[in-house]
Amino acid sequence: MKILLSPSKTQSDFKVQMKLTEPRFKAEASELRNWLQGLDKKTISSMMKLNGELLDSTFDQVHKKRPQSLAMMDVYQGVAFDALELKSLSEDELLFAQKHLRVLS
Repeated sequence: MKILLSPSKTQSDFKVQMKLTEPRFKAEASELRNWLQGLDKKTISSMMKLNGELLDSTFDQVHKKRPQSLAMMDVYQGVAFDALELKSLSEDELLFAQKHLRVLS
């Protein structure tokens, strides 16, 4: 069984609090981030169909210096993520979430 969530547009400040596992596509994510950093705001706007505050936020996130790996539990906010109350889970429940929960971002 897999539980799929769409990423939230609202993100918190990047404060890693949860124990991280090794990302499955770490090298690919790094390559994609490097490529995105070479794009200007107009290209990102066109490619991702973004404008206004969401474009500004996305552009800033692409260029912000931060840890390479972040727990989605520490980053995403919104109705679905808040309802999961992931930060209150036991170690066994967190292991289950790591095995079964996927964020399509």
